Amino acid sequence: MKLFYRRFVLIIFILIFLILSPVLVLYSEGYRYNFQKAKIQKTGMLIVSSVPKKADIYLDGQKVMGQQTPARIQYLLPADYELKLSKADYHDWQKKLPVYDNLTTFAEKIILWKDVQPQLVTSQNLTSWLASPGNKNIAQIDENNNLQILDTASGKIDKLPSIKNYSNIKLIGWSQNENKLIISADNGKQTTYYLASKDIFNISLTNLTSLLPANPTSLNWDNGDSDIITSENVQGIWQVNLLQKTKTLIAKNESPDSFLTANNNLYLFENQAVYNFNINDKSLNKISDLHCDGCHFITNNINKLVLWDKTSQQLALVDPENKVPTINATAKNLDWLIKKPLDFFGPQNNSLLFYNDWEIWIFNPAKGEPELITRFGQKIDAAVWHPLGRHIVFANDNKIKIIELDNRELRNIIDLATVNNLKNLTVGSNGNELYFNDSSTTTSSADIIFKLQLQ
Repeated sequence: MKLFYRRFVLIIFILIFLILSPVLVLYSEGYRYNFQKAKIQKTGMLIVSSVPKKADIYLDGQKVMGQQTPARIQYLLPADYELKLSKADYHDWQKKLPVYDNLTTFAEKIILWKDVQPQLVTSQNLTSWLASPGNKNIAQIDENNNLQILDTASGKIDKLPSIKNYSNIKLIGWSQNENKLIISADNGKQTTYYLASKDIFNISLTNLTSLLPANPTSLNWDNGDSDIITSENVQGIWQVNLLQKTKTLIAKNESPDSFLTANNNLYLFENQAVYNFNINDKSLNKISDLHCDGCHFITNNINKLVLWDKTSQQLALVDPENKVPTINATAKNLDWLIKKPLDFFGPQNNSLLFYNDWEIWIFNPAKGEPELITRFGQKIDAAVWHPLGRHIVFANDNKIKIIELDNRELRNIIDLATVNNLKNLTVGSNGNELYFNDSSTTTSSADIIFKLQLQ
């Protein structure tokens, strides 16, 4: 009888082993039983990280205990999960992401934006605001014709020497290296031009008029060389070298609708066509017909010619190599993305953002076609790149907002600040601060400058 019981117990243990062994093997291999689907499925994994770190993680409304970003959440049954990241003093991030069997879903380097109020920078009433190409500096003129330059990385404001006895002072344009700025001053009788130069030690203001041709009607920076200015007068188009302190007439008797120099090439737009004039051999070649009334060249860092007219809101890009228009669109304004070469996220270097009253678009020259990012029922007041190229900051419906370019499920849109009379919007070159001027938060009518901490 005892032998029978011993054999019976042995058989039970063998059966338990035979049943549990495959279960344990499957479990160790990442298989789980899906009660909703009543079957065993291979699980997936979710890898989550954020900037800043140590954000709490929620899946379908339930906090993942013992886990903060960065985290690897394993053994998730295949399904769509509502992922939320939450951190004190930051806006929540939320998105529905799919997890597939035997695969990893990534939600990496998610940027969490600070939930703070804008800070007052200065209460001066501004009449002009001009950001440099990479938003490193913002030049400003107040109602008393005082000039200053705001360093967006440090928040430091440098005041320029006063230009006296002039009532009409204008910011003409920044150089490509963001360290030089052309300024004009008009007293009703004559116009004087100045060059503001900024380095790590100081900022200087010098009279530029003597270097320029007589009575210039326009001034532009060269598209690549920050020591060359192109100018136009009744004699034609001139090239001014700031280092050599020389001026050269490069195109005699030319008076195009718009012109731009780059790499010893002079690009002309006249009579509804774009031309290339080689400065060295003086050859003139037609690139393309282009019907763009009032358009003028925009200095940029890509190998496309950009023409835009603010009044008609026409925007055109022309490829000088293929000699064809790349895009022809409506644009209320535009902004260039100048990204670091090692940033793997977002569009490639020198992508163009443009918008009209209702839509925001981006154009990546490598892709060839513009991409619609979003469309609204309220008018868009402004839109600019965040320098990492993964988000766009924009203003509409009396709010400053930020939208991500990750289009898995829906693009997240977060309200950053409330505004009433926004006139200028610039993200600092490091991406940590947002500068704007607005009259909504004071009883004064002055367009005061605010800084909003983003990260």
